[in-house]
Amino acid sequence: MIIARHISGKIGNFRGYVRTFLLVIYLVIPWLTWNQRPAILLDIADRKFYFPGIVIWPQEFYFLLLLILLLGLSLFLFTTLFGRIWCGWACPQTIYTEFFDWIGRLILPKKFGKRSAKLYHKIIVHAFWILTSAFITFHFIAYFVGTREMLHSFFEEGLKITQTSVWPYFFIIITALFYLDLGIFREHFCIYVCPYARFQSVMLDRDSIVIAYDSHRGEPRRQSGQNIIKAGSLAKQEKHGDCTACNMCVLVCPTGIDIREGLQVSCINCGHCIDACVKEMGKHSKETLVGFSSTNYSENRTPTKFIRTRTIVYSALMTLVTAVFLLLFFYRTPINVSLQRDRNIQPLIAAGTVQNYYEIKIANMGESPSKYRINTDIIDEHKDVILNFEQLTGENPVSIMPNEIKSVRLILRGKVNNSEKIHYRLLDIRVSVEDINNPSDIVFKKSLFTIPDEKNK
Repeated sequence: MIIARHISGKIGNFRGYVRTFLLVIYLVIPWLTWNQRPAILLDIADRKFYFPGIVIWPQEFYFLLLLILLLGLSLFLFTTLFGRIWCGWACPQTIYTEFFDWIGRLILPKKFGKRSAKLYHKIIVHAFWILTSAFITFHFIAYFVGTREMLHSFFEEGLKITQTSVWPYFFIIITALFYLDLGIFREHFCIYVCPYARFQSVMLDRDSIVIAYDSHRGEPRRQSGQNIIKAGSLAKQEKHGDCTACNMCVLVCPTGIDIREGLQVSCINCGHCIDACVKEMGKHSKETLVGFSSTNYSENRTPTKFIRTRTIVYSALMTLVTAVFLLLFFYRTPINVSLQRDRNIQPLIAAGTVQNYYEIKIANMGESPSKYRINTDIIDEHKDVILNFEQLTGENPVSIMPNEIKSVRLILRGKVNNSEKIHYRLLDIRVSVEDINNPSDIVFKKSLFTIPDEKNK
């Protein structure tokens, strides 16, 4: 088990704060509740995604599409501006891998990652990594099942839970995948598997802020151990650069690259090489040779341009998608209605009276119980055909609990004008479902009212 050498510094410490903050968010959210349910629950079985104050139903999947599109555009924008900042600062792969390293150094302060570590040292570390993988997996599955439901099911049913629920099988599989990825495969995932590493070069340009090596000052490199002129010295400049060839930037790199050879696909913007160079150059009272900079500045000393064509395009698209998302959200009606004619029962006609049958399904997409009033009327152009039009339902208004769907049998009856000349005809009708508590929430549906031939009397 060979691990990159540990280095501490300002960038590493700040990334540690960011990593801790993101881990806390990840671990705390599954335990939060909202209206006696998990605050965030991605219920795949019922095809509902629960968030504080809103429940996304299958017919509202466009919200998730817009959200994914917004996240994708933000990734493009921040990559264009700041390189692979996602990989080094927010990617779960990087965060969890460094969390595993922190556990290893906590158990084996001086031996972690070294060849001299004993076999039982490695066994202890890997055992804790497996437990940590299970802990992370539990919270991951909790986003889809719920922490309290998982614990309740486990303590109530024990091992029998494998006969009634499918999540224990996912728990075992994902735990194994987490361990193999974070404990064995580690940064090789970033180098060989991650697709972002392949197409991120398309989003970068010469003004993107990346980790760069100042070759103007550093080259040509000195022999290892050879002294360099300290800052402020009046001595004549030597033919060598400031790089001492200590190779610390390579030893601390988790993906094993040499940043002095230029930006590479395997660089994840973790900043370990910067901390290493700051420490080495500090011994000689000089500034670091490795830092965050654009290619234009590091090579040609040209000022970095943050406002350019692609950043403007990405920002405009993000603004547009955000505006559409907010517009749809604020004008969202928390009612879903489907209306279908009952084709199993033919329309009835007797003594000039016609009767049609419908099934209406009303979904309460809100977070509180509500009552809904059903109203029906004939479209204006047909009102002279039907007299005394009325609706017959078993329950009106209809009481529906939050996130519940209720089916209502709807019978529409009308007296036909001039019944002596009854003939087949289809009339347009409109059905409205109104939330009594919030009259502004109303949904309209259109259907057909059938007048059968006189021979069907």
